[in-house]
Amino acid sequence: MLKWLISIRLSALFPGRGKRARTKGMGRAGVAAVVALLSLLVAFYMFMVSSMLAEVLIPRGYVAPYFAIFNLLGFSVVFMLSIFEVKSHLFECGDNELLLSMPIRPRDIVLSRALSVIILNIGESLVFALPAAISALIYGAKPWYIITATVAAVFVALLATALSCAAGYLVAAISARLRHNTLVSVLLSLVFLGLYFGGYGMLIGSLESLQSDAGAAADAMASAFSGISFIGEISIGNPIVMPIFVVISVGLSMLAWIIISKNYIKIITSKPKVEKKLYVKEELRMSGAFIAVAKKELALFSSSATYILNAGLGALFQVALSIMLLFGREQCLAVTEQLALIGLDKEAIYVAVGAILAGLGSMVTISASSISMEGKNYWIMKTSPISTEQMLYAKLVPHLALTMPSALISGILASIALELSAVWWVFVIFTSLVSSAAFAMLGLILNIAMPKLDYDSVVRVVKQSMPVFILSLGGMLLTLLLSTAAIFLSVLIGPLAAAASIAALFVAFFLAMYLVLCGPAVKKLERISP
Repeated sequence: MLKWLISIRLSALFPGRGKRARTKGMGRAGVAAVVALLSLLVAFYMFMVSSMLAEVLIPRGYVAPYFAIFNLLGFSVVFMLSIFEVKSHLFECGDNELLLSMPIRPRDIVLSRALSVIILNIGESLVFALPAAISALIYGAKPWYIITATVAAVFVALLATALSCAAGYLVAAISARLRHNTLVSVLLSLVFLGLYFGGYGMLIGSLESLQSDAGAAADAMASAFSGISFIGEISIGNPIVMPIFVVISVGLSMLAWIIISKNYIKIITSKPKVEKKLYVKEELRMSGAFIAVAKKELALFSSSATYILNAGLGALFQVALSIMLLFGREQCLAVTEQLALIGLDKEAIYVAVGAILAGLGSMVTISASSISMEGKNYWIMKTSPISTEQMLYAKLVPHLALTMPSALISGILASIALELSAVWWVFVIFTSLVSSAAFAMLGLILNIAMPKLDYDSVVRVVKQSMPVFILSLGGMLLTLLLSTAAIFLSVLIGPLAAAASIAALFVAFFLAMYLVLCGPAVKKLERISP
């Protein structure tokens, strides 16, 4: 049975035969290409960061503290990304009831599902470890550190997966006993994110100090990591530390597997306690069909912590960026003054900030998953007494309900931070609002073109589907292009003309998406069968 389950997991990654299989294969190939591109971008960024540290740490003999930094960074990222993914993969899959009704042992189900997460986590860990090892090699480290750092990355990922399985097990056990389990999961995720970004900010601060006094900063950093330098000895291939770490990683993984397997049925069959309510007579009010469907869409979005965190986190980043601008307003104003000194109008940065905030709206992918989230209940939506156009508008409600306030708040905070005049206030806020609406429609159009109704886990829809990848990656590229174009246009035609051009571009984008949504998208949705 275990071989059968593993083969099913692997078959989901590779297409079979036939036209439909080839279509799915092309979609998976596209997703793989996007993942590869993102991995290369992250690896390149980590190479730049690791090179800054290797330049001052490796020549001074601080090899173990150097690798300890990146092993901890890789561990924290893998743990943070997989903790709630493990919870979704192991305990919230749609085929749990089907598998448990068959003569399959829970330990085989847990192992087959955990293997896919482990493979993904190893890839993420290597994205951090290999650039660090290459940078260390460039600045004088021994050549075989490439091999030992790769082996260490594998077992760092294994340890992170084991601990994330334990954490996911605890979260699932707690959630099963609470009524508002979605809220608990979201709050815990935000805590982990806060801790991660806090540590990342400390690392960036250390890199800035390296630029002022490299020697003193290197000594201070090595001293700070001296207590946990043994973590770096793993990547060096220490003959004592590395075997111990391998045994601990494998042992904790086996322990997590045994504990989860023994309690698997109890966790996934537990139901939250329902309080007894006393019926109170209330006046019933009739509402329209559109309002009812819109409320259903909001309830669908708020019912899954995985959906909220993966699809709606971009709105939090948008607001966080504007808050950073507000608290760092002195640095922002200093940058604008420096631009003026080199002959560039300081208002060019206003155009760039407006373009960046507008582009960040693409990181919210709620609408890109809204059709697929219907899953096996898609036939209910198809038979609802509501027109297709109204159904599409209702699908946009959760996306707009989150992005419109975040766009407005981020636009206001950024305008205050940069001390903008009324004209620039209008530009920054207007472009943020229009882009949010345009990206909402684009996500819905992509999901209609590439629906995924036969999923077994919400993760495959909100994190691994083609519409989400296209919207996220396209938005990142668009943000980069717009911020660059804003500077060049400001030089060529002036800041105000550049702002007007970018605003007109987003208006045209919005109108184009609206025409596609009301035309071809409606016809395509009507042809989709459950």
